[in-house]
Amino acid sequence: MGKVGTAQLRQALGEDPEGVVRMLHLIYEPITFLHPSRLEELFPSDEVLEILGSSRRPWLAANQFVRKRLRLKLTQPTPLTEPRHSLFFEPLSILRQLALHAGAILLSEEIRRVIRRRERNELLACLGKDIYNFVLRKAFFFRVHSMPLAFGEDGRSLAERTVTAGRRCVAACLFDLPPALRERFPLKFPVDERWPVVRGTGKQEADVLWQFLVRLRRHIVAAKKGVQHHGVGT
Repeated sequence: MGKVGTAQLRQALGEDPEGVVRMLHLIYEPITFLHPSRLEELFPSDEVLEILGSSRRPWLAANQFVRKRLRLKLTQPTPLTEPRHSLFFEPLSILRQLALHAGAILLSEEIRRVIRRRERNELLACLGKDIYNFVLRKAFFFRVHSMPLAFGEDGRSLAERTVTAGRRCVAACLFDLPPALRERFPLKFPVDERWPVVRGTGKQEADVLWQFLVRLRRHIVAAKKGVQHHGVGT
């Protein structure tokens, strides 16, 4: 990947200065990005304390330590204003909702055929009543008819496969971004919450999935605002 030129950096800063700064933090200062549970695994050690205590620049030293320990490579954030960069900075609550909605839509035909009470209860516990009803009533309007990847093949139950499918769908949007960026995305989540680094798709497929998620996000945000408007949410 080529270096970011001065003119390109100036243009990007003029278009989205906050976005550029956030990307630079993501690349060079992973401490600002990692989920706290991952930092807890790294920092309670004598090695870290020694590094921080002996360094004149403890913040720089700590970030270098994290990058080295997690094998995070540096990369130029080109293009600086790529819309999909926004996924790195979405709240976890939105990303989880996106994944659940996406997985439920991708496996909506199977979900509609569920008749056993136990399996239905597992889906309700996994998705929540709102998403479950959304799948039954509105999934058809959000389906992507030429889904580029086979999602939802792993997992012992339909509920587990729904979660897997949704997370793969979200991660697959990032496929054609630099590997050093893609590998950072799962680190945004808790240690025990597994999000994949998807390989095997291309730009056209990633764009299809991205447009799918953009539509879903609009629905999620609109639904949340509707609940707040009626005084039910916070």
